[in-house]
Amino acid sequence: CRKINFFRSIPVVQVACGKFHSLALSKDGAVYSWGKNSFGQLGQGKGVSFTQATPCQVLSLYGAPVSQVAAGGEHSFALLLSGAVYGWGANNTGQLGLNRTDKRGRFTPYAVPALGHLGVSYISCGEAHSAALTKDGSVYTFGDGNQGQLWHNSTANEIKPKRLEQIDGPVSLLACGRYHTLVYVATSGLVLSFGRGSEGQLGQGSTANQLLPSPVLQTWGSELTDTPQQGGADLLFHLFMLHNLVVYIHTSNKMTLFTGICVFSHTSLLKITHDEDILQKWLTVGIGSEEWKRAKREIALIFSSSSCLVASFLRNGDSPSENSSDSYIVDLKAVRKTMKRLENTDWISNQIFSSFNEKLIPQLLSASKVLKLLDIFLILPECPVLHTDQSAIDLVLLVARAIANLNDSSQKTLRKWWSSLTPSFLKKPIHMFKRAVGFALTSGLFETIKPDMREVLQILKLLYKASKTATTTVPLSEFYIDEIARHLLLNVDLMNWRSWAQREDTEDTPPIFCRFPFVLNLNVKISLFQVDAVIKRIKYYSELGLMLCSVGNPEPLPLPSNPIFQLRLRRTDLIQDTFRQLNQADDEDFKKDLSVIFTDDLTPTMVNKRDFFLHIFVQLMAPESGMFWYNNSATLIWFPSQPGLDKKRYFLFGILCGIAMYNNNIVHLPFPLALFKKLVGVKPTLEDLEELEPVMGESLRKILKYSEEDVEENLDQTFSVSWGGRNVELDPNKKGKPVNDANKAQVVEDFVDYVFNQSVKELFDEFKRGFFKVCDMDVVEFFQPQELRGVMVGTEDYDWDNLKLNTLYEGKYHEKHPNIIMFWDVFDELTPDKKKLFLLFLTGCDRPPILGMQCIQMTIQVLNNFTQNHFPEALTCHNLLLLPIYSSKERLKIKLIEAINHNRGFWKI
Repeated sequence: CRKINFFRSIPVVQVACGKFHSLALSKDGAVYSWGKNSFGQLGQGKGVSFTQATPCQVLSLYGAPVSQVAAGGEHSFALLLSGAVYGWGANNTGQLGLNRTDKRGRFTPYAVPALGHLGVSYISCGEAHSAALTKDGSVYTFGDGNQGQLWHNSTANEIKPKRLEQIDGPVSLLACGRYHTLVYVATSGLVLSFGRGSEGQLGQGSTANQLLPSPVLQTWGSELTDTPQQGGADLLFHLFMLHNLVVYIHTSNKMTLFTGICVFSHTSLLKITHDEDILQKWLTVGIGSEEWKRAKREIALIFSSSSCLVASFLRNGDSPSENSSDSYIVDLKAVRKTMKRLENTDWISNQIFSSFNEKLIPQLLSASKVLKLLDIFLILPECPVLHTDQSAIDLVLLVARAIANLNDSSQKTLRKWWSSLTPSFLKKPIHMFKRAVGFALTSGLFETIKPDMREVLQILKLLYKASKTATTTVPLSEFYIDEIARHLLLNVDLMNWRSWAQREDTEDTPPIFCRFPFVLNLNVKISLFQVDAVIKRIKYYSELGLMLCSVGNPEPLPLPSNPIFQLRLRRTDLIQDTFRQLNQADDEDFKKDLSVIFTDDLTPTMVNKRDFFLHIFVQLMAPESGMFWYNNSATLIWFPSQPGLDKKRYFLFGILCGIAMYNNNIVHLPFPLALFKKLVGVKPTLEDLEELEPVMGESLRKILKYSEEDVEENLDQTFSVSWGGRNVELDPNKKGKPVNDANKAQVVEDFVDYVFNQSVKELFDEFKRGFFKVCDMDVVEFFQPQELRGVMVGTEDYDWDNLKLNTLYEGKYHEKHPNIIMFWDVFDELTPDKKKLFLLFLTGCDRPPILGMQCIQMTIQVLNNFTQNHFPEALTCHNLLLLPIYSSKERLKIKLIEAINHNRGFWKI
């Protein structure tokens, strides 16, 4: 007998021996294996040599709360506290219970689906068969049945666990020999044996094989019971029962010999108990005391071991699903409650950080490529120590790398788990990883850890996808990394994005935030769109200079300060002139700065541009234009299913909308959200139809909710619908197809698709083609549909206090000037509609920008050469209000209201 030096510093609580391999389970839940690996019985993968002379950890089981290990001839099992079972090694007779055989074996642990939901409490292995005991006393056998060792009155093999029938009472103990099996029925006190008996190993007084169980002859003089017996029986009872020990009984002739003992004891992983006794002890010990030192050792062990942490928070009363990878096994509410109690005790937080830093997370990273149990990735984000600046670089980046190392199947499982979480729990990993990126940006470390940043952003992308498929999604704002706006050169990121889109990624590929638009807040997205527009103009300007130089000019020709696209318009024929000139322009003209002049005033000004967008969109949206279909309440428009105008007009309208966005102008576009969804590739839904036509949407919603048995008869609905003045068959292959319970969701989906896609496909495609002649699709797709609508149309968040707070005063005016005080008194008394008219009067638009009223900074000056009869005037390009000094509040109110009612100050004809 020689000591295994490898385990000198590792407390082992359980061992198991196979034919030519051995297993050990440590106190912190780690499984070790060594010996022969011809069929993968070591569970360490195919890369391990045929013979492993030194114990190595089975990394696939890292983080698994293992309670028992079992070794067969050339196969192995690990039983988890949750009742899940993992097997590996030889499977030529189905001894792993996977409902299949494998000639070459399984070289890494696999969950045994058929056992996962049964509540297995113990497992034993023979040469090529296995037996599992459940908490309710049932026994399942599988594998080699050639000698009858599976019980089922048969010598057939079983590749899937099969329950032993007709046992008189629940089984409390079992053990497998090479080709035979023993079970102990406590209620009867009998030991039953079956299988090969050629050496008398069944203890039944003969050497015959047994296909059905028979009692072992009681040479100890009385039945085994739960009460110790006297004499030899007492000795046998203790060997068999003491501390849950299983004894393999071998009988030869008339002598009873104990030639081998298969020892099993459910290991008790050190864990945080749910009765909170251990927590209370930790929180109340005196620093420096012996109890404190013991508590530190306990915390160090638990928080150094993924297995101990998972074991601490197993869900009570839940049986694992049949496929144990389908659902996580930890109670996240218990995790959060515990971590909340521990976070305010400094010495505990410091010890947890040290345990994570020195052991748990480095080991997690080492095991990540083969990891089977993923619950630790749900626990870690709940730990407050991983939400600190100290951990952002030291620990969180390693957690991100561990997730990035997971195989595709494991990543898919983790993403599925994330999508099943409530927003409260899903926010935790989101915040943990985005904090790491934010800290890297603010600390100046970003440049030195770029590869790590790529991995963190990829993990955030997985979380974003999980949120999109969750029952309740996390608000997009939870993903925003606000530090990007303050610490990232957007033009550099944008150019990297353009550049690397044309080539394969390498180790030198920088982290590119434009690839992850969900982390960009709206301010950053707008800035990127504007930066992209500037880059396009600069590119055009540079190409123009190169072109002029290439024609052989001896000296560089003078270039305009900015490339300009000028529209020369008549106010009386605004739409006709605009569309004619857009039709004649070249594509590159649309990406130049827009300049507008009117034939009655040939001076180009910003006022002209604001007025142009205001009035042309008012005219285009009016019913008289004939371009659009209005809903029943005349509040929203859509493309007509039966257009009366040439489709080219919609192409030009798309160009006009693109120019408005490209030139940062808010315009009047009373479309439903569906328009903006379609522009960024998001499918319209019933909610969009409810917005466009509430009555129609509500009726379709009722069809979906209809729960009576005979839907077809009671609803009397078909796939024949009416829309846009025509009757349509949503199923062209079956006219008048009735709606029933099986297809009611389909008729709703088809109707929505018809309204927003099929009926307007040609017109929308023309509009989209024109829009993306101006705006780059890939940049526009940074925006969410709601954001894109806000950028183009503005918002309805009228924060008038913000307008007042941001106002500047010039010349004679100041905040306490009597005329200014009167002005704000009058303004506060205006109705909401009048205030919107004032905003239109001041800015040329009656809606604030999407970023809010704080983006509008009004300046108030005294109107030059004013009289009491003058009206206030406004320069919309500068948000400048020219306000006469009036003699009374009443006069100011009259003049202001009349001015805003008639838009005095601009669009003078």
